[in-house]
Amino acid sequence: MSDSGLSSVTRLSRLVSLTARGNPTLSASPFSAVLASCHLLEEIDACGCDNLGGEVIVAANDALRTRPRPITLCLAATAAALIDGPQLNWRTPTVPEYDTHKFLTLNLCEDRSNPHLRADFVDRLYDESSEGSFDDIYDHEDFDDFLAGDDDMFLDDDDDDLNYENILGIPPADMLLL
Repeated sequence: MSDSGLSSVTRLSRLVSLTARGNPTLSASPFSAVLASCHLLEEIDACGCDNLGGEVIVAANDALRTRPRPITLCLAATAAALIDGPQLNWRTPTVPEYDTHKFLTLNLCEDRSNPHLRADFVDRLYDESSEGSFDDIYDHEDFDDFLAGDDDMFLDDDDDDLNYENILGIPPADMLLL
């Protein structure tokens, strides 16, 4: 989703909740426009949107001054949670402080976004350029030492004549295959 796509949400005047998680390309301007035009909006969940800063919080304060209502902003893993506020440490285990309206609830700690569903997610487990890849494990040249003299043994079809009823000790009618 882009900023222009999200700004089209401003036409939905009855919008109550907006969820746009894990989208690194979104900026604060469409969220500010949605806060100004959607007067029934109660929640914005933009966790994982990297470019969102404190401008969304300022826009929410402005929207609450004109039309008071309870609004929850979930902005964990955004620039608002990481850069704009003071850093968290063990002495002050509180949320970064912002001047907020009394009806505004900020959630800057609980990241609800799934990093595997992000558009910029790269799976590093099976990286093609890694030296520790599993491609060389299944290289057939490694098995030539073991199979060179015994190729005929593995290709023997004598096992087709075995009577599996005698080997298993039960008649085939009583076997249960799951």
